[in-house]
Amino acid sequence: MLRLFAGIEIDDAVRTLAADAIAKLQTSALPARFERPEKMHVTLAFLGRTPPEKLRAVEEALANAAAAEGRFSLMFDRVGAFPNERRPRVLWLGCSRVDENFGACARRVRSAFATLGYDFDAEAVAHVTLCRARPPLRGTPQLQIEQGVRLDVEHLTLFESIPEGRTTRYETRARAPLRPA
Repeated sequence: MLRLFAGIEIDDAVRTLAADAIAKLQTSALPARFERPEKMHVTLAFLGRTPPEKLRAVEEALANAAAAEGRFSLMFDRVGAFPNERRPRVLWLGCSRVDENFGACARRVRSAFATLGYDFDAEAVAHVTLCRARPPLRGTPQLQIEQGVRLDVEHLTLFESIPEGRTTRYETRARAPLRPA
């Protein structure tokens, strides 16, 4: 079985901003498992365990969804938390204002995958995971982003999550270009 998810690759500028935020969080002795910079991305749809014979259909669904959506930008300028700010389990770098095209793109991708039998329980949130707290924290650490970083999104990526010891690595299975604006 393949463990697949569709997402957005981030560039070096966003990766550096995320790494700087992690460094600040680490100085506070936060009890958390921090994300490795090479694994950082924005998730659009987590598909989970997928039979290899379904891979081609998944790639085609992503390509068709991407071709129907225009390119867009995301401005990474804040730190937030899941499930909420009072009892965070995951801290993330995200956008204080998300381009409406991101939401439309995520909905189209998820709809395309839904026709293949996948289901999703929450709306996609444009974010890059920084860390997972252990145990849940009481309140989100205050971390100001002095200057945001813009990411221009020109394609979507199908990733495979591959177990590697006590962690995973992500391998690109396919890229699907978005329609030029």
